[in-house]
Amino acid sequence: MEIGINADLLSNDPETIKKNLLSKISHLEAFSLLFLFFAILIFSYHHTKGYYIPWDFERSYLLAGRGDFSNFFYGYWIAPLFWLLEKIPGPVSYIIWSVINVVSTFTAARVLGGKSWTAIFSYQMIYVVFYGQITGLILGALGLTWWGLVNKKPHAAGIGLLLAAAKPQLGFVIGFILWITADLSWNDRLKSLIIPILGVCLTFAAYPQFIQNILSVIQQGKVGYAGNFSLWQYIGPWSLVFFIPPIALKLSRQDRILMLVAASILSVPYLQQTGFLTLFVFPFGWLPILGNLGYLFPFLGWGLIRSLIAIPLVIYTLMLIKGINRAHSAD
Repeated sequence: MEIGINADLLSNDPETIKKNLLSKISHLEAFSLLFLFFAILIFSYHHTKGYYIPWDFERSYLLAGRGDFSNFFYGYWIAPLFWLLEKIPGPVSYIIWSVINVVSTFTAARVLGGKSWTAIFSYQMIYVVFYGQITGLILGALGLTWWGLVNKKPHAAGIGLLLAAAKPQLGFVIGFILWITADLSWNDRLKSLIIPILGVCLTFAAYPQFIQNILSVIQQGKVGYAGNFSLWQYIGPWSLVFFIPPIALKLSRQDRILMLVAASILSVPYLQQTGFLTLFVFPFGWLPILGNLGYLFPFLGWGLIRSLIAIPLVIYTLMLIKGINRAHSAD
């Protein structure tokens, strides 16, 4: 019934995570990476020919690197990265940025217990690379957060939390889930907040109005809602109810984390379908592969993309049934 959902793969053991990180790249992983790196080169060639542009990378991130935040919806503390990329010739900076996203996603899957090759082959990964989006980096930051928490390296976890929070509806929420549920002392837990707090304070010092600027950009209608597949748009704050069972039920630490991650995908007010990539890097089994129905988008449009919310909903339901059954068995 669980379709391969295995929370135990989200390891609390530093040695297991180290082994996962250093394990030999499988044939499927190698093929998926080569496939995507080749796709990146093809996309880059098309950019130089003027066929299309990596919209998010050029019209949002690189503009922010030049100091133009008129189309930027992310934590400003990440802007120095785009300042550096903006100094590099266009095609090269796009390739570097795409490789960062791919490697970050691959590494996150190894740390968090997901299936790396399915993540790299996924429609969502292709979409991220095609448009030059940031989701891969955010997932890599979540992987760094978990690695730091498990290895009792609070400053590494803090760097991960700060980077992940640059995309708050995805990275901040899941980063908080990992932070609050990790098996470590409150002393280390609080230490891991030093770098994020420092980063946000420095951002306020450099850009005192950055939160107002982000809200203004959103109010101007520059956020694309066509690919938003959050349930919030249909049921509003009632979607937050999904957080109650994983908090209330008696679950293992790993089951609770996975169920909370699934709840976050269902509940946040806004989440583009690229956030679906999260399901690949956590050990949610084989159901996330159905997200590749997105390849039919050219034929079936945004309605298909929004319908993909059914997949995390099924995952959540299966985990809920499992949790209830275990609670009854314990009684």
